Amino acid sequence: MSESHEQKGPPPETMKAPDTYFPVKFDGIVKNLGQLINFNDNIMHEPTCVICSSPYRTDIEAKWLETKSTIETQKFIKQKAKLDLTDAIIDNHMLIHLNSGIKEIQKIEYADRIRRLSNNDLGTLDRIKIALSAIDERIMGINSIIPSQNTSQVEIEKIKSSELTKLMATYEKLIKLQASILGEMEKQGSMIRIPKAAFLDWYNRMMVEAKNPEEKQIVKKILGELKSLAQSS
Repeated sequence: MSESHEQKGPPPETMKAPDTYFPVKFDGIVKNLGQLINFNDNIMHEPTCVICSSPYRTDIEAKWLETKSTIETQKFIKQKAKLDLTDAIIDNHMLIHLNSGIKEIQKIEYADRIRRLSNNDLGTLDRIKIALSAIDERIMGINSIIPSQNTSQVEIEKIKSSELTKLMATYEKLIKLQASILGEMEKQGSMIRIPKAAFLDWYNRMMVEAKNPEEKQIVKKILGELKSLAQSS
């Protein structure tokens, strides 16, 4: 058996990857997500697990990997750590915790993606636009599915019909929500709507009434500024 590798100090209650490996700061909106990550010293660590917290963890895992025997590992733990652990505790650690490092790394990556998204100060209407764009992308993807050796044309059509029905139902809800929000904003005076025909009439009239090229340029500049405001809202 190899020399024992003891962990220095008690394991912290909440595990997270060291900055050396994953420079992710769990604060703000992702603070709660950070509580779900069991990762310390680049390995999976479940604070409630006796073996994870044991200073002899490395040796215990090595014994199990060598023998693949719960009984032999049980005897080793009793001899080495003076603990009587049940089969369930040992099996749970070896099956769930031993090789779950990748899963915890994926949690860290996911939390960081959420953090980056939360840093963008998007309003409700912006998020609705993103959701509608995502649905448009899915609709295109579904309609591009073609038959294969494992899927017939009939099955493809059933998939398209079923999935498109679900997507369009969500699409309709988002459109209604968007219209409702815009209506509320208009009532509150935070948004101004001008009918297209009336706006074009106003623009043409201003261009006719402009007395010289400088005034016409001013009208065009106003139109350009209004267009920029409309696109940014």
